[in-house]
Amino acid sequence: MGSDERNRKDIDRNSLDGALSSEPLNIPYTDHRVVFPIPQTEIDKNSSLVQNLGY
Repeated sequence: MGSDERNRKDIDRNSLDGALSSEPLNIPYTDHRVVFPIPQTEIDKNSSLVQNLGY
């Protein structure tokens, strides 16, 4: 695999439609792709924690 082919695969993997864009994705901070689950062990230790929505 040559350098050009490797770079092309990186572009495909790192963009939504395979094209480079300087525009932000505008994903809201509450989106499940941004807000991760709180580990159950942490919730067990602190009863005031509530699991993030979607998990």
